[in-house]
Amino acid sequence: MPKLVTRALVVCLVALAPCLSARAQTPAPSANITAAATTRAAVDNNAEAASLDAVRRQLREQQEEIERLRATLAEQSKAISELLARTTQTAAPTGATNGARVREATYTVDGVAPTDALAAQGQGGAAAKNPQTEQTLEARVGALEA
Repeated sequence: MPKLVTRALVVCLVALAPCLSARAQTPAPSANITAAATTRAAVDNNAEAASLDAVRRQLREQQEEIERLRATLAEQSKAISELLARTTQTAAPTGATNGARVREATYTVDGVAPTDALAAQGQGGAAAKNPQTEQTLEARVGALEA
C-alpha cells in the first residue's frame, strides 16, 4: 500500500505541475483590450481639452466684461471732471463783486418803517438810532398812553 500512495502522489504532482506553470504566465494583451484603453485615453484627453476650452472661454468673457467696466468708469470720471470744471467756472463770477454792493432792503408802510425787535437787537440797535424811527415810536407810545 505504501507504494500505491507514493505512486498516486507522483501522478498528482505531475498533473498539478502544468496547471501551476500555466497560472504563472500572463496572457498577451488582445487587440480589443488595447483599443479600449486607447479609446478611453482619447476620451479623457477630449474631456480635459473641453474643460480647458470652457475655462478659456469664461476667462475671455470676464476679460471683456472688465474692459466694458473700465470704459464705463472712464466715461463717468470724464463726466464728473467736466461737471466739476463747470461748477468752478460758475462759482468764480458769483464770488467776485465787480463793484456791485448788496444792501438790506427796507420796506415802509405809509412812510413808516416797520420795527423788528429781533433785527434791532441783532444789528446792535441800528433801528433805534434812526431819528425818524425814534419819533414814530414816541408818537405811537404817546398815543397809547393818552
